[in-house]
Amino acid sequence: MSKGTILYVGGFRLPDGNAAAHRVINNAKIMRDLGYNVVFINKLPSDQNKEKCFKNYFGFECIELHNIQNKKTLLKGLYDISDVISSLNHFDDVNMIIAYNYPAIALYRIKDYCKKNGIKCIADVSEWYGTKKRSILYKVIKGTDSTLRMRFVHKKMDGLIVISSFLENYYKGFTNTVCIPPLTDVLDIKWKIKYNKKEGVTTFIYAGTPSGEKERLDIIVKSVLSMKKNYPVKLNVFGITLEQFLSIYKLDIKNFEKEFFDTVNFLGRVDHNLVIKYVKEADYSFLIRDNNRVTKAGFPTKFVESITCGTPVIANSNSDIEKYISNDINGYLVTLNDLNSELQNILNSNNQMKVETNRFDYRNYITEANSFLDKLLINK
Repeated sequence: MSKGTILYVGGFRLPDGNAAAHRVINNAKIMRDLGYNVVFINKLPSDQNKEKCFKNYFGFECIELHNIQNKKTLLKGLYDISDVISSLNHFDDVNMIIAYNYPAIALYRIKDYCKKNGIKCIADVSEWYGTKKRSILYKVIKGTDSTLRMRFVHKKMDGLIVISSFLENYYKGFTNTVCIPPLTDVLDIKWKIKYNKKEGVTTFIYAGTPSGEKERLDIIVKSVLSMKKNYPVKLNVFGITLEQFLSIYKLDIKNFEKEFFDTVNFLGRVDHNLVIKYVKEADYSFLIRDNNRVTKAGFPTKFVESITCGTPVIANSNSDIEKYISNDINGYLVTLNDLNSELQNILNSNNQMKVETNRFDYRNYITEANSFLDKLLINK
């Protein structure tokens, strides 16, 4: 017997188009295993307006809403909840709405609607957006929205699902909170397929979408190149092109020697399953980030995926990384100031690690999530 329907609202590129999609699918699998019917309301930008359509991903019903992305629709999205309310009419047993990184005013309006109709309203919080290196207009609109959401609206929610201990500690005492990192389903076929690592060369991989506020791919590239003289190394980069790399870090291609092009391979955005294949074939994945509020509040999905692939991670301390990484067991904690010498020590050690791959399986978090949801519904 179903415990009722949970509507999960946000902009997810289902089934696996972005980190949001991976997060909400595995959170939904927890809820399904607990007896809830989970339905996604997926608001996506498009080059044309389309009729509301119904799809199915991993056994979950999904209502997809496609709207042209322009200034008018972007502004409307900050406050309008008509699509969410109309979608509610398809179900008569909704007892909870979960809104993923939702705009502040729209989220507050959903909360107000839920309160009047006996529905619990939850926010799934995985980011604290920054405005560094953004336009003035972006800073005014998105900066204000982020401040309202993070500092005020979230504290009014019936509960919060947060991605990091930083956010858990920030909201402690304001509302019911549970910390759930990005998760995987180890029974998915993509995690079971085995690939052989290439011999004769140490292969590193970086997979992600770097920005000036988070990822330090420039430092990774520089460190790998410094190893080239004494070690056979290669770095595969997924998520951006060479041109984007140069633009983000304000670098001039003329300053790079031939060894750069022989060592670093930029592959851009590709199918997620292909990225998983390359991660499994790699000896190490890289995760080097600046330590700021943006990185403290979030948690890197690519770290979780690398561990699930059985590939050790070379990372500096940010977010909750220190809770999950152990030197010589599933990776190495390094520092930005001395990365070159630490990378050299790693290459000299030639340690063959057997990484525990089920650390982030969603089933490990069922009990925790059940306690959180039960507490919310008992107080209904």
